[in-house]
Amino acid sequence: MRSQVETWEYFELRTLRDLRVVRLTNPQLRQLKVSRRSESLREDELIHSPTSQYPATRTWAKLLHDHIPGVDGLAWRPRLASNGEAYMFFGDRCGAGDFAVVAAPTPLISPTEYGRIKAVADSANITIKYSK
Repeated sequence: MRSQVETWEYFELRTLRDLRVVRLTNPQLRQLKVSRRSESLREDELIHSPTSQYPATRTWAKLLHDHIPGVDGLAWRPRLASNGEAYMFFGDRCGAGDFAVVAAPTPLISPTEYGRIKAVADSANITIKYSK
């Protein structure tokens, strides 16, 4: 039996230049004015939303890309993890030349890495499905 997780790899990157990111956290989001709204964007609209709202979150990402000149990507606190940040970089503004691989890729199926992924999945009540 196989899981899609078996095809993924984990590796650590280092940036080779200063990258400008918009942090999608409440203090920073309050600074973003939204036309036709009396309030700013909220973290729960972008990050802590149900999967049914994912198309809207892509729309917000495009809007931020299109209306904030020079921004290279977005950063946010993952919904399923209590610490750290997740990043998404815009491919038309930065690319492979802006990053260096710090550690060689590690398949997520390795016992150590799979155990870490499984622990996160279990804590979030996510089932890793297997197919034949």
